[in-house]
Amino acid sequence: MENPAPPTTIAAARAESAPPDSSAVLTPPAKGERKSHPLQTMVSARFDSARALLIAVLVACASVPYLNALLNGFVYDDHTQVTNNPYLQNFHHLREIFTTTVWSYVGAQGVTNYYRPMMMLGYLACYRLFGALAYPFHLFSLLLHVLNVCLVFAVTERITRDRVWAFVAAALFALHPVHTESVAWIAAVTDLELTFFYLITFGLFMTVARLGGDSSRKNASGTELRR
Repeated sequence: MENPAPPTTIAAARAESAPPDSSAVLTPPAKGERKSHPLQTMVSARFDSARALLIAVLVACASVPYLNALLNGFVYDDHTQVTNNPYLQNFHHLREIFTTTVWSYVGAQGVTNYYRPMMMLGYLACYRLFGALAYPFHLFSLLLHVLNVCLVFAVTERITRDRVWAFVAAALFALHPVHTESVAWIAAVTDLELTFFYLITFGLFMTVARLGGDSSRKNASGTELRR
């Protein structure tokens, strides 16, 4: 008569014959799911850091040449449009700002076609926040110029798909002396505002055009066509 197997042997045999635990089985990645390679992640991070470095250089190119303008005061038309303008004393003149010209408050002599409501609205905000100090107005112009340079970089990069050419174009735009009056003179902030809204509008146009270009349609045979 054979001796019965010890309990430890029976338990080991059952463990070997038992099906594997489903929780321990590695599930394959879903169809269409891409697993990022570590090298690809490193390259992407390096490109992002390089882009941030280029933008930092552009900010320096746009701001450093005009830092001395922050110490300037009001000159020429700044007095007519800012310091002596009753429309900036409070928010009760919003109607005049949007329906009349810049110098309309002086009477018949101010009847011109110089209509700049966005400029006057910016003046109003700076005046109500900081008073009749020239420094905040110059700082606003400088920051707007820096923002325009970054927008030139972004728009050019989307057009050319080349980061180097986008940097060169934005750097030339930042350092070109034609912007000196617009940045250093408070009354010339309209040029900066026009540039800002133009670049924003053009960027939105490219976004809408790209979305429309990616849309698909089908022909009569049911074949999908892409524009």
